Amino acid sequence: MKDLIEMTINPDSAHRLSIQEVLEHPWFDILKDDSTDGSQEGDEHEILEALANFSGESKFTKACMKLLFSTVRIHCNYKIRQEFSKINEKQNAIISKEELRNAFDKTNLNITDKEIKSIIGEVNFLGSQYINYSEFCMAAMNKAEILNDKNCKILFNIFDSENKGTITQSDIVRELEKSEIFSKNTIKGTIKDLGIDKNTSIDLEGFKQILFAS
Repeated sequence: MKDLIEMTINPDSAHRLSIQEVLEHPWFDILKDDSTDGSQEGDEHEILEALANFSGESKFTKACMKLLFSTVRIHCNYKIRQEFSKINEKQNAIISKEELRNAFDKTNLNITDKEIKSIIGEVNFLGSQYINYSEFCMAAMNKAEILNDKNCKILFNIFDSENKGTITQSDIVRELEKSEIFSKNTIKGTIKDLGIDKNTSIDLEGFKQILFAS
């Protein structure tokens, strides 16, 4: 909800959501009901396992997915929406460390408190001790589904703001800083994880290869 509010009141009209975009924001998916599709124990296990394994993604890939979720509407399937609602016991649109601990305790996935803290840190880039809805969807969804050809092109165009057809390290840093959803340490770690020098130019296909390298 916090990220939705921030994008709604952004003084920069280029980054401020329209009324239609607000109504189409993923947060409202939580309110949707679909009685024809029920969640089962296997789905719960799979979703929690995806959260636990999200740390395996590179910092750059995670940063790009985070940027994408803040830029365009990405539909989260009903099973993931339902699981978020189930874990979110307080129904306040954020999952706390305690709520995530309770969810894992109900499965046969052995996760320590230290690992719970690490999972939240991998999904929430700003150091908050919770996971919001967009972050939950980002970590639980299939990466290939999120980073399809259309969304990869959207991401590439965000970094290629000068329409050069290629992007550089400085282009990536500039757009991540402009987004204001990443700390300086996150951006620094992202660039280090990217593994390219300042003079390297990356085209769209090279960009896709980097995203799926992890």
